[in-house]
Amino acid sequence: MKDLVNQRRPLDLMVGKTGNIIYDDLANSPSIESKIIKIEDFLNSYYETAKSRLSIIDEAIDFINDRRGVVTIQEIVTKYKFSSRYLEKKFLEKVGVTPKLYSRIKRFSTVTDRVSRMQKVDWQEIVLENGFHDQSHFVKDFKKFNFIKPSQYHHQQQDQTWFFE
Repeated sequence: MKDLVNQRRPLDLMVGKTGNIIYDDLANSPSIESKIIKIEDFLNSYYETAKSRLSIIDEAIDFINDRRGVVTIQEIVTKYKFSSRYLEKKFLEKVGVTPKLYSRIKRFSTVTDRVSRMQKVDWQEIVLENGFHDQSHFVKDFKKFNFIKPSQYHHQQQDQTWFFE
């Protein structure tokens, strides 16, 4: 945004085809007052659209959180009606990671939280409840985030629980 300060840029390069429509509307406006009204209307609608897009990303984040990370990118783009490329771009701007990585982190967080509170773990149940294809994918993902096997993690959690009892 700072690159635009004190610079002249063609409106159509900034907002696409809408810029050409605004040019035509302004050229056909009979008075300064009507031109000002058209510009204000355009800026207000542009602002509302931009604002709604940001809140949609917040809604997508909430959707991922509500689903505990067990969601596909396709489900998100279908639900919120925007492209996967737009989702990724806006997600990176707002969150700092891709929506896919955010979902994986959320899913991992859910799993570790649940496992740490269980006395005895049914690993197959964990795999199925959290959307993993199979146990090997689960173990691979778990090790990628935690650097140890799930069973080692559970054992460490049990040792820590015993220590504080």
